[in-house]
Amino acid sequence: MVTTVHGTYTSAPVVVADKPAKPTLSDANLLVCPGESVRLTASGCTNYEWSSGQTTSSITISPTVSTTYTVKCKEGADCYSDPALAGVQVGGLTNTSVLTGVAATNQTSRASRIQSTQIVNANVNHTYRAAKSVELNPGFKADGQSIFKVEVDANCGN
Repeated sequence: MVTTVHGTYTSAPVVVADKPAKPTLSDANLLVCPGESVRLTASGCTNYEWSSGQTTSSITISPTVSTTYTVKCKEGADCYSDPALAGVQVGGLTNTSVLTGVAATNQTSRASRIQSTQIVNANVNHTYRAAKSVELNPGFKADGQSIFKVEVDANCGN
C-alpha cells in the first residue's frame, strides 16, 4: 500500500512473461498438385494455433490455390509467439530439384525432375514425387531398413 498526498493506493505485482519461442516447421515450402493433400507439422510448443483455425501440432490440408499457412505457439490466454510460415504452392511442378545430403524422414520431395545423390538412412521413410523423372545418381545410397519410394505423376507437370 502506498500513501501519497493524493490518497492511499494499493499496488499489485505485475508479471511480464517472455514471448514463447517460434515453432519449427518440418517443411516450410511445398509444391503440391491440384487436389493433393499434404500434412504440415510444427514442433517446439505445447499449444499451437494455425491460421486455418486448427490447434494441433500437425494439420492436413488440401489447398486449391497457393496459400501461406502460419502457426504460432500459444501460452496462456493471449500469449503468442512470432508466426512460422509454410508456403504451399499449388500447380504444375516445373522445377528441377537436385537433392544431396541425408534425406529427411517422413517427407516427400516434389519437383518436375529430381536428381538425387542423397543418403536414405536406416528407418527413414522418404518419397520422391516427380512430374517427369527421378534420377538416382552415383552417391545415392539407401541403407537397409530404409524405405524410399519414387512416384512419377505426369498429371502434375506442365
